[in-house]
Amino acid sequence: MSTADIKQQLHYYIDNADEEKVEAIFTLLKNDICSFSMLSDEHKTELDTRLGEYLEAKGTSYSWSQALKIIRSK
Repeated sequence: MSTADIKQQLHYYIDNADEEKVEAIFTLLKNDICSFSMLSDEHKTELDTRLGEYLEAKGTSYSWSQALKIIRSK
């Protein structure tokens, strides 16, 4: 059985499993799920830097409507 087939069967099982079984599966995989990240270390560092600047009120922040206005004016 291919990995794609296994994933498909797991998706189907989880989508149709009762709450107790879903919680048991989550408990088994929790550490892997929580440590999984699609961000590189470089991206994480950049986001941490930006968050720090935001929390210290350094730099410039824009609301969504302000950002759209700036983008559309360019």
